[in-house]
Amino acid sequence: MGDLVRSLGIVLVLVAVVVLLVARHDSPPKTVDAAPLLVAARSDAGFAVVDPAGAPDGWRLTSARYLPTSSETGAQWHLGWETEAETYAAVDQGVRPAADVVTELVRDATRTGDGTGAWSGWAHWAGSRPGWQAYTIETGDAPGHGTVVLYGSSTDEQLLELRAALGLAGLTAG
Repeated sequence: MGDLVRSLGIVLVLVAVVVLLVARHDSPPKTVDAAPLLVAARSDAGFAVVDPAGAPDGWRLTSARYLPTSSETGAQWHLGWETEAETYAAVDQGVRPAADVVTELVRDATRTGDGTGAWSGWAHWAGSRPGWQAYTIETGDAPGHGTVVLYGSSTDEQLLELRAALGLAGLTAG
């Protein structure tokens, strides 16, 4: 019985060491600099890309991507932030139909209807993960137009704040 207790003690000590070595510390996510990508996107995209500098105060830009016009999907601009409330909010702009884009961005997204009030003209989508949602608008096929998707685990109010801060409040469907 003594050998069993000693062996169990050794195993517990090893497990504790592994847990301490692997345990994650609560550190803020790394921020990214979108400036080089912004330059490329503005010169190539064919639509007016939003500037991340317009984001609400206290939000941290944690992701930025640009796929050029020559990519399989056409030009696509992505910016994502961690909000002060530690939720995620993002904007994607591109030339593909909203339904194609939002189903890639928000897992199992289902269109729930048209936005109302401040979201009038935008389509609302709900994801399968609790709290995940998206709003989409297609501004037309003419040069300078495309699809805008605002999404994340953020509240309607946070997404509205982002929409206003990035100068997207006046968009109309085309």
